[in-house]
Amino acid sequence: MTTRELDQALKERNPTASEKEQAQVTPMPNPGDIKIEYLTVKKKEKPISGPKTATSQTFTTKYEERCTACCQTIADTFQELLEALGQLARLDLAVKEKCSKDASRLAEYMVERPKEWPHVPTTNMKTVKPYATYERW
Repeated sequence: MTTRELDQALKERNPTASEKEQAQVTPMPNPGDIKIEYLTVKKKEKPISGPKTATSQTFTTKYEERCTACCQTIADTFQELLEALGQLARLDLAVKEKCSKDASRLAEYMVERPKEWPHVPTTNMKTVKPYATYERW
């Protein structure tokens, strides 16, 4: 291929700057009036999520049975604790007092904890507003 043919091929491949401008400036035919419709959407203040229907009775029954079983276990264990404290009272009063104080602190904790359950998670981020998970539903 000669230089003349090479120059000709380059000119055919790469159009000049004036040809590029003409290609970019060519107006497109007007297809008619263009109509733009705008839709207004209002945002809700709080995101609402959760089940749309009431909770199933089977779930409630399942957890009610679990709570009943746990209460029965606690009652049985408490009875065992009382029997152990009675035996310690005959054997060693100092150890009985120590165990009695520990059991008393545990019982106080067990009384106070369900009052604030389920707890609200906290965060150190100022932009995040914490909420209790049970308040969403």
